[in-house]
Amino acid sequence: MEPEVLNELQSLRAALRNAKAELHRVREEGESRRDLVDILHEVMGDLPTDEIFHFLARRLARALRLSHASVIKANRGAKTGIVATAFEQPHLHDLEIELDHYPEVVAALNGQIPVLIPDLQASPLYSSLREGWQRDGTQVSVRSVMALPFPIDSESMGVFLLRRTSEEPRFDAADVEFASTVVRSASPRFSGHTRSRQHAPTTTASRHSPSEFATKSPGTDSPSASLS
Repeated sequence: MEPEVLNELQSLRAALRNAKAELHRVREEGESRRDLVDILHEVMGDLPTDEIFHFLARRLARALRLSHASVIKANRGAKTGIVATAFEQPHLHDLEIELDHYPEVVAALNGQIPVLIPDLQASPLYSSLREGWQRDGTQVSVRSVMALPFPIDSESMGVFLLRRTSEEPRFDAADVEFASTVVRSASPRFSGHTRSRQHAPTTTASRHSPSEFATKSPGTDSPSASLS
């Protein structure tokens, strides 16, 4: 057999092995994600809504290798929202934020559909915010974002805000479908279990950095955002 033909056969075999390995990985990932949804149904039971929020944020963060996972309570047309829980800061509750810094959350609430931004640096939704970051010398570590709207009860809405840094792969349609399935499966449990937190302290985002994605570059006096 000629060397050129032999090299081509070897390349084809290597490509086939790689394809089989990738197919096996995808199948295993799909099975593990389906198992996670089943486990969530069993574990959540009658947990209070706030605890379900944190439980889901933590599980989604681990399953999707997220840097940030938070639940924002807000309604369509609102100027502000309330961060009910954040995976990266478990002690944080009821942080008030200005929604104009979160265009994907606004779009998800207005359209009532999941919003995927694979790359913040290329998204038209973030054009004005990018200009501000560049002007202020702000460094942004988050690259991919998805916002998943869901009903809390007959009058209130929420959004799961999920993010990855540039160190992880960009979100794709499969990630959105998995996360949406998890959120949809839990949505019926929210109604009737909402726990009032009227007397809990509230922090206004304007006291901190303008965006929870952002951290100031070295040498500035502004503190990092409380969710970054």
